[in-house]
Amino acid sequence: MTPRQTVRRDVFMLCLLALVLFLPGLGTRDLWNPNEPTYGLAVAEMTDNGEWWVPTVNGERFLEKPILYFWLARVATLVGGVNEFALRLPSLLAALVSVGFVYLMGLRHAGRFHGVVAALLFMTTVSIAQAARMIQMDLLATAAVIATVYWGLAALEQPRAWAPWFATGLAAGVGFLAKGPVTWILAAIPLVAAIVAARPKPAPTVRCITLAFAALVATASCWVVPLALRGEWDGLHEVIVRQNFTRFVAPWDHVQPWWYFLKYLWIDMAPWSLLLPLAVGGRARDAPDRKLSRIAWVWLIGTIVFFSLSGSKRSAYLMPAAPAVALLASGVVERLFRGTLGALRQRIVLVLLAVSSLTMLGAAWVAHGLRDHYASHAAQLAASSAALIAGAVAILVALGLRRRERWASICFLVVLVLLQLGLAGRLMPYANTFKSARGFAGETAAVLGNDAVSGYRLWVWRADYAFYLGRRIGRVEDPAEAAHLWNGRERHCMIVEEWKREEFLEAVGPAVPRVGRDVGSKRVELYCNR
Repeated sequence: MTPRQTVRRDVFMLCLLALVLFLPGLGTRDLWNPNEPTYGLAVAEMTDNGEWWVPTVNGERFLEKPILYFWLARVATLVGGVNEFALRLPSLLAALVSVGFVYLMGLRHAGRFHGVVAALLFMTTVSIAQAARMIQMDLLATAAVIATVYWGLAALEQPRAWAPWFATGLAAGVGFLAKGPVTWILAAIPLVAAIVAARPKPAPTVRCITLAFAALVATASCWVVPLALRGEWDGLHEVIVRQNFTRFVAPWDHVQPWWYFLKYLWIDMAPWSLLLPLAVGGRARDAPDRKLSRIAWVWLIGTIVFFSLSGSKRSAYLMPAAPAVALLASGVVERLFRGTLGALRQRIVLVLLAVSSLTMLGAAWVAHGLRDHYASHAAQLAASSAALIAGAVAILVALGLRRRERWASICFLVVLVLLQLGLAGRLMPYANTFKSARGFAGETAAVLGNDAVSGYRLWVWRADYAFYLGRRIGRVEDPAEAAHLWNGRERHCMIVEEWKREEFLEAVGPAVPRVGRDVGSKRVELYCNR
């Protein structure tokens, strides 16, 4: 088998494994707040209206996000219609692309084993495994960033070859369509570090640089130019300037302290973030290993520092740095398997594996104890408890074998995959009982018939009720407007969330809800004037 055939086989097998991991649960649960229903309704309305350029949510123009997700989702819904599975397919595609490029990155700079391990660690990272099964635009950004970094490094190694430069520009353009110009900064962090370290000689030709820039501009223009021709200057300002630059320097939401990402790095990148301290100062086999390690550290630390400079922070912003975490952690795993990690670091790995098994046993004990308090969920709690105990016992047994570092690590990875499959395939769909608005929408539709319905002071992009009702919901923004509709001649119903109930009843007078259900952490009610 030639090297190229080996690479193709590895990519195919890794993507196949990722499909096995990510497909369960992709379409078996409903769209959950805060963002999935918003993006799902935008795709549904674009499909109904035959629109490709400007998404709308409940009839309102929605230009807070670039267009790539909506295009991919529209294509995905052409076959089976607008449903949860099709709406999440773009995230699955982004996850597969990311897995492939993480492997190629490790392969190119540190060898095949490093690449395979990095891809495995990447796909089992908590935030990636979760994002691949939901509507998550940050995963599209992650795929674009890793592709840009990979091809950018290839271009620096072959500064006179036009193909890597073209691919770099193309990937950067796709990044713009996925998340905006912020993806350029995230990709530039490791690439600038590589340029400073390598000082490529000979220097790239003007033709190569021009080609990369042209590919970027042409790709981004696929959406920007049609918007400009339609006179959507306010929309372009919103999606490019306000949602990127203004949000960064003068945030209006998601304001968090400077140390926010230092906490969520360990949570969202778990469990492999726990190996990061062991990646500091470890001996690499050769120069490519050291080069990859330096690039990954700059990538990770630079991303954290960049987003920490802004007051607006969300844990998902770190997702484009997940490939760096996987590449660093895979270096630790590779040295562990080759017996070059060092005695102290090996003991730390064994301690981490033992702690993970004890944590599983503790979680199983908690789940078992909750059965008496939540009798209606006893079967699910019992199954969860049994799965956790089995996983913990398997790891503890592996720790007693010869070459225990290797076997316990493999066992931990297998247990992690099985637990993630169980979570996605069994527990997440079960949580629809608590998280989904489908039940409330079904009861509401039966009460409404063809009569008008509005939402009383709902968030402007609140879309789960409209998505599962299959109709637009009017907006009522103040008590006087609510009272006017309530006292009108036409029958009118209003959706009221619990924190606005008292204000609503003060405006319209005593009323009894026709429908009432818990959706997520809040109570939602439907009131009708007759």
